[in-house]
Amino acid sequence: SYLLASDKPLHKPVSGNDAISRLDVLFHQMADALRDAARKEKAILNNVNDCICSLDSSLKFVNCNPAAQHFFGISAEEIIFTRFSDYLSDKDRKNCHEFLSNVKQGLTSESLAVTLHRTGGEALEILFSAQWVPTEGKEGEWFCIFHDITERRAIERLKQELVAMITHDLRTPLTTVQNFLEFLSDGSYGDPGDEAKLYLPGAVRSSQRMMTLIGDLLDI
Repeated sequence: SYLLASDKPLHKPVSGNDAISRLDVLFHQMADALRDAARKEKAILNNVNDCICSLDSSLKFVNCNPAAQHFFGISAEEIIFTRFSDYLSDKDRKNCHEFLSNVKQGLTSESLAVTLHRTGGEALEILFSAQWVPTEGKEGEWFCIFHDITERRAIERLKQELVAMITHDLRTPLTTVQNFLEFLSDGSYGDPGDEAKLYLPGAVRSSQRMMTLIGDLLDI
């Protein structure tokens, strides 16, 4: 048991067919299963893109996986000497404390979007989730996952800009053209003439078709 807890090689299996030897075989099988699970867990933590870490009650980093370097701009070893709140603006820091307080009281299980100010000045937008785990004899720890949403937010902003451009630069001018064509068609500006009357219906249909296409484009 001591060797297993210390992550050291176990003694060779006990020979024989009595209760002790059978127990020793089961112990070795358990040890192999635990080590296999630990290897798989380590492989996942070391290769996942999200930052997975633990923080103490003062939000100081206790442990983190290698992905933390992407999020904070320094190595996982250096991050241990810093606090999560050090990378947040005053507004996000306040929101973070309120969010963690609600999580601790069981009032929310949602994630919080904040902006990390990495070492070197670069900003990173993340989605932050946390779980409070009380520990016996200690204050407890936070287990957190940080997911990078910088690219997603950039795409959302680009989408908003595209919608605004289509609305302002295409649909609004076309609405003006449609109104003018309708005024011409109903004689608000007088008799447009036989030649204009011949081409006005086609122009109205074309403008309506364009408006439908713009609507479809905005839906997409």
